[in-house]
Amino acid sequence: MPNVPVVLFGLVALLALIATAKQIRATGLSASGLNTVDGSPVAALTELGSTLRVVATVVQWHEAGDPFRLGDTYTVSIARAAEQVTLGAQRLPVYEDMRLFNVEILNRAGGIGGSVIGEAYHNLAEVGVVVIMAIIAIIMVAFSRGYGTASRMAIYIVVAVPLFNHIRNSFVPVVPAIVFGLIFVLVVIHVARKRIADSQQRETKAEGVAR
Repeated sequence: MPNVPVVLFGLVALLALIATAKQIRATGLSASGLNTVDGSPVAALTELGSTLRVVATVVQWHEAGDPFRLGDTYTVSIARAAEQVTLGAQRLPVYEDMRLFNVEILNRAGGIGGSVIGEAYHNLAEVGVVVIMAIIAIIMVAFSRGYGTASRMAIYIVVAVPLFNHIRNSFVPVVPAIVFGLIFVLVVIHVARKRIADSQQRETKAEGVAR
């Protein structure tokens, strides 16, 4: 077992990474402007406390009698797209649609952010937390198996970044970000493979002519 100094150093390093991840998630890598305050263990503890606050707030809602959403916050993007076609201008404005988890949190609890666990609980109670976290774990494990090709890593990044953002934000942007990201990556892979195939054909023809 590691000794106490190693454990303490590892704990401080972990908290610093959590604080750094928070800043990158909130503002992006290029605009994060990290400093000793933003990357300190205290900032990480604040972030963890903010996440727990969202979860505690949602639990309090349901303990007070609020019904569970039963997947509404996960399917609202599809529902709103359909409503755009069927209802048009009569569709409920974004800032009033309580099916959007971030909108409901903002209106009922203020700007305390989101939580992947809080949203899962808001939909299907404890079962939702187990199912959603299991799905995320399965996705991450699937990418960690096998040989890490460039294509595989590109697809992994496209999937992992929206899920990373979902830690403290709502689920709504996750699916569109993954879909558009995968389309972009697949187009790039197709073009790259086509160019490689064309290059190989030219080389083969050149060798044939030389012979």
